[in-house]
Amino acid sequence: MAEIFNRPKREYTRLVFESDAWTASDINKEYRRLYGILRKRYQRMISSPYASSRMRTKMASLMQFSPSSFEKTKIGVKNPKKINALSEIAFLLGKKTSSVSGMTKDIANKVKTLHKNHKITLDFIDESNFLDYAELIQGFRDSHEKDFKYDVLEEDMDLLEIIGNESSRFIGEHLDEFRKLLEAKNVLQLAIAEYNKVNSSLNKEALVFYNDELSEFYNAEFGGFTKKTIEAMAKVTAKDIANFFIEKHGWPKEILDYIK
Repeated sequence: MAEIFNRPKREYTRLVFESDAWTASDINKEYRRLYGILRKRYQRMISSPYASSRMRTKMASLMQFSPSSFEKTKIGVKNPKKINALSEIAFLLGKKTSSVSGMTKDIANKVKTLHKNHKITLDFIDESNFLDYAELIQGFRDSHEKDFKYDVLEEDMDLLEIIGNESSRFIGEHLDEFRKLLEAKNVLQLAIAEYNKVNSSLNKEALVFYNDELSEFYNAEFGGFTKKTIEAMAKVTAKDIANFFIEKHGWPKEILDYIK
């Protein structure tokens, strides 16, 4: 990933922004520049296979802080809210997964490592379903470790490997269920994408909205990841999930026509 910072990365923190190392003018100028980069990456992300990823969600939460959204301060006076937002934007943009190309490379590397270390239990994981797998494992880990939660997609591979090691036996015992679970989700996501192509009234944001709801379905309907719930979830089809959202959340019924 190309270097995007004009200064050493360690200077892009709230404490340094508040110091004399940055003037109010410096902060305003750098905020406009980095926000512009964030906006471009966000637009690319929502048009990519990672439109429903946690990284895209984090980007969306920062997109609300446009340069014009802050109250004007006197010349030379730093805006505390802008400083906080700038530190968060800089932190996010500093991650290799904040770009589509960076996300693609990161996932490819993680899939390669998982296959190397878990040849039998994780042989069905590839680059197309890795994000789904990571979300499922995140839920599985959280349901067993209530006080120890972290984002598997935003941590080092070592932590993902810890999750893989601890859950590999569980997954190995329920390979068929996990395969069916991922298949149903992928089928519906493809249907949503096809529906969006022929319905001009739905924009990219709407597609992301549908995918976000889909991700929440698993936790809302089944709670935690146990042997009982995994077996129940494996029986759910793409049409079952679509019908749930049509009834509960007002999804358009026409989506059913695109489920193959």
